Amino acid sequence: MPELHKELTADMDKLTQLHDAIESLLVIMSNSVVYLVTRNSFRQVNPDIPITKTRPPDKEDSPDVFEANKRELVNDLITKAKQIEYLIKSLPPPEPESEQACCKVGLTRSGDETSKRGVSAGAGSCATIAYSGWGGVGTYAQ
Repeated sequence: MPELHKELTADMDKLTQLHDAIESLLVIMSNSVVYLVTRNSFRQVNPDIPITKTRPPDKEDSPDVFEANKRELVNDLITKAKQIEYLIKSLPPPEPESEQACCKVGLTRSGDETSKRGVSAGAGSCATIAYSGWGGVGTYAQ
């Protein structure tokens, strides 16, 4: 039985890592957009359309600095995307639907039996659960 808990914990850790990596990717994307919009200078791209807005020089980066920062942002995005891809590949394959159905039926029956016992189990009995928030396994008293 402890083997099962180690396996669940390892899978939960991978899911937590994946969640954190996706969240980090979104932060990088958001910060990239903010940087690209706020630190770029306005340039005329069409001679028929005049520039109607200017930014103070201290609020924009020089073209060399801007290009270097853009490359760094792209590298950060690619690195994080590769990390996410690796984490996804390291997840266990999904169980066949037939096995999932059997587990679901077993859990339902187990839940029904527990419900029938109800209060008669008493406060002294414990059950082991896997906490989804941090990937740990713990016990709680019923």
